[in-house]
Amino acid sequence: YSTQVKEASKFPSIIREYNFLVERNKVFAEYSKDIRELSSYIKGIEVKDIYTGKGVKNGYISVLLSIEFNSNNKTLTTQDIESIEKDMFAHLKEKYDIEIKM
Repeated sequence: YSTQVKEASKFPSIIREYNFLVERNKVFAEYSKDIRELSSYIKGIEVKDIYTGKGVKNGYISVLLSIEFNSNNKTLTTQDIESIEKDMFAHLKEKYDIEIKM
C-alpha cells in the first residue's frame, strides 16, 4: 500500500465560473471529464449551482461550474486561460450542444 502526494504548486490558481445551458439528459461526469482533458492546466471542476426556473428553456438546466486553472511551471496569463476557454466552449457546443449562458 502506497500513497502518492503531489507537491502543491508555487504558482497561484485562477478560478473562473461559467454558466452553461445544458440539456437535462446530458451527464455531468461525461462532459466534465472532457473539460478536464482539454488542458493539463485544469485542476478542478465543481458544480456551484443548478437552476431550472424562469429564463431557462424547457428541457434544459442552467449549470454554474467553477473551474480551477493552475500550472506547476508558471503563473498563467489571461491569454492562457482564454485559449483554453475558446477550446472548451467550441468542444462543448460541438460534442454536447452545451452553450455558455451570458
